[in-house]
Amino acid sequence: MSIHHVAITVSDPERAEAAFYRCVLAALGFVRQDGTGPATIWRNPASDVAVHMLGVTDMHVHKPADPRAAVDHTAFRAASRGVIDQIHAALAALGAEILGPPRELPQFGPTYYALFARDPDGRLVELVHA
Repeated sequence: MSIHHVAITVSDPERAEAAFYRCVLAALGFVRQDGTGPATIWRNPASDVAVHMLGVTDMHVHKPADPRAAVDHTAFRAASRGVIDQIHAALAALGAEILGPPRELPQFGPTYYALFARDPDGRLVELVHA
């Protein structure tokens, strides 16, 4: 089993992309797709996994039954520790909220290396190499 795509709802798609997701997704090998729909789509050609970014006004299909029920932690796999370090530097330059430097977390595995940050809407995003 694998994931085909993930939809992330943000308050301001242009701000979220410029201030956070463009830096993260491009470094992970995702490519922004041109489209005419309400979502901005980033696709990774190597895995064919996509991230759809929707604004809250575009949520007609994706609106949760309970607004408190939402995914609030997304972990993206990075190809190397170097990619995580690169993302860390780029997010810091953008002024993103970073929850400490990239670090080893041996409680999750002997090679688990991760960075935690918050997107412009406060959602926890993890970058992991394990």
